[in-house]
Amino acid sequence: MELVGIDFGTCNIKVVRRAGESYKNFRIDNTSNDLKKGTANKVFYRDNELLLGDKATKGRNRCKTVEEQNNYIENIKEHLQEKNWKQTLADGQIKSAGDVTGDIMQYIYHRFSEELQESIDAVITVPVIFSEYQINIIRKAAEDAGFHVKKIISEPFASFVYLMQDCIEAMEKRLHHVLMFDIGGGTLDICLISCGVKEGQYEVSVQSAIGVDRGGNEINDEILNDILFNKNKEMFHAVLYQDEKDAHKAFRNRVNRYSVMEEIEDLKNEMFHDEIKKRSKTIEFSFEKPDYDEDIDVTAKDIYHMLDQNHWKDMIFNMLEELFWESDDIAPEDLTDVFLAGGTSAIPYFRECIIEFLEEQGVEKENCGKLFQRNDEAEADDRRFSSVAYGAAWFNQFLHGDLPMRIQDEIPFKIYTKKGEDPYATLEKNSGADNYSFPKKLLLNEKDHGKIDVYQEINTVIPDGSENNKEVYVGYFNIPKDIEKGKEELYRFRFNHKNVLEIQYFHRELENDEMIPVIDSTEELVYGV
Repeated sequence: MELVGIDFGTCNIKVVRRAGESYKNFRIDNTSNDLKKGTANKVFYRDNELLLGDKATKGRNRCKTVEEQNNYIENIKEHLQEKNWKQTLADGQIKSAGDVTGDIMQYIYHRFSEELQESIDAVITVPVIFSEYQINIIRKAAEDAGFHVKKIISEPFASFVYLMQDCIEAMEKRLHHVLMFDIGGGTLDICLISCGVKEGQYEVSVQSAIGVDRGGNEINDEILNDILFNKNKEMFHAVLYQDEKDAHKAFRNRVNRYSVMEEIEDLKNEMFHDEIKKRSKTIEFSFEKPDYDEDIDVTAKDIYHMLDQNHWKDMIFNMLEELFWESDDIAPEDLTDVFLAGGTSAIPYFRECIIEFLEEQGVEKENCGKLFQRNDEAEADDRRFSSVAYGAAWFNQFLHGDLPMRIQDEIPFKIYTKKGEDPYATLEKNSGADNYSFPKKLLLNEKDHGKIDVYQEINTVIPDGSENNKEVYVGYFNIPKDIEKGKEELYRFRFNHKNVLEIQYFHRELENDEMIPVIDSTEELVYGV
């Protein structure tokens, strides 16, 4: 049995496998990718072949026509929440976000099968804000490829599992309350996690979690639009805005063609590298058509000002306030550790925001510094780039072992049906031991079309720091034929043993204070549209 952890990141995909008593990064492709950073989440469809990572970038750069550019897709994870996202390839094939995800999972699985003859158990990570619909796409793509998916856990929780192993193994000595701040390419996730001993049993639990779909990719866009454009508007407008018919598509094609975002990513990494920390960095652009060759100087002060102007600190403060408000057991002064994971956390701005928030909450400055001790002792690249995949692999081994430990990583959220425009029959995941809602009345009429739609509320934050709860369509339940229209019934929904949402109908009559189920009335959620 092979055990792996898969971090299906927005920008990079990382896979860690168990090798004896240790773990090691698995090379997904055969290019010279940095194993710690993983393989770029970019694909290029060439004939019947899928190119992944750097090979996809090379395939894109060799495109001779605009149509061929459609064979290039990057950061597919960002599109998993879009209801009808599709891309038409040059040969006419239409790819959904689920299709592309499935193709990537098959690519990874085939790489394993080239070396191994064993079955593969996988633990896969997702952001806090992923809906059940998105999680199901990931799960289905991996299982269809051949993986046996043991569990899907949140990215910050996986980082915690890896970075706090020594504490988990010696929890009886101290109760730990940990703030995980994970900012990668596409999302920012923050969670509060407790680990200790309760009633003689080791216990690790996520007390509260919150996330937004903003990350390093958005910062790169902001550097391009708010800093570089302003420093040389003439050049960028001449190069990137030549085609007025489809300005957005033309912009993206030229950004890709000249590897503009790769240059910005290199700028950001080099400026904030631990050992270098240059206060300024020159970014070199070379555009062959029209003929421009320009050096632009960017300073750390430019980037800090840009982040403030785009309300990053306001948003982080708002998220932290809500995080502690939702936690019953942890206050800022109770924290024992703070970790920053994800490649974008290399920018000191985010650490400074956390410290400023904690000081405003009454934590002494000296104690704030102590909270980052384990963070600073961890190997920086492992913490930023590999901790999620390593944590998923370690968690996979835990699932196969017999450690006397109870681990809770159920991301809190609200799922509901709707009555008119109002949420109805709400199911709060993590809200109770039985994990299902109180029965609700159901009165079908001639306007019903044989299904009940299901939605999920994702608590997020908009840039100015205010709340903006987003509603995501998850799927629907079929209404059984034996539920007669015009008669009042009761229903409730819950997560079954496979963690799939299901609905069950009941007769209105009660017998011995127990509801009587309608025969053959249990239906599983049909995800998507």
